[in-house]
Amino acid sequence: MQIPVDLSIRDLKRFIQLKRGISEHRQSLRLKSGYLIPASREDWSIKRIGILPKSVIFVEPTLRGGWLWNPPNYYVNKLLKDITVTIDHSEHGVVLLSELSKTIQPPPPINVSLKQFIDKYPDIFTVTTELLSKDIWIKKSDGKKLPTFTTMPMLMGTNRPVVLPDFPWENYRDIDGVQRI
Repeated sequence: MQIPVDLSIRDLKRFIQLKRGISEHRQSLRLKSGYLIPASREDWSIKRIGILPKSVIFVEPTLRGGWLWNPPNYYVNKLLKDITVTIDHSEHGVVLLSELSKTIQPPPPINVSLKQFIDKYPDIFTVTTELLSKDIWIKKSDGKKLPTFTTMPMLMGTNRPVVLPDFPWENYRDIDGVQRI
């Protein structure tokens, strides 16, 4: 939106409060360069601070999580459900952490990495690290288990069974014979 350059920062915050309904006391203004406008300069005009026409000003909450739409537990439960569904839909019931982090991004209220988040719930997820390949595998837990380290590949022995083509065995006397009965 277009704002006159002689407007003060305090007036800008009031304008945002009228337009968006966000209290002026819950707003922090940050320039595109990363400069956070301090509260001591709220009476200064936009021009005096050095904001030029066509500059971008970001309006951010003063406290992290101050503008959440849902309670914080909603985001935790949603992320737990997304991870569990992804593991359930995987072919072998285990998922690489690198693949999981490509498909699932933690929401902004959760300010830890996906690995740290999963480590908080040993009763839900089991973390296994392959020492040779440094791959981290995640699977559903059957009880509280500590993270494990192994030199054996996680998917060893989980090859798909070979499906033989249909063969009319009833037309032959035994497995060694090829004569019709």
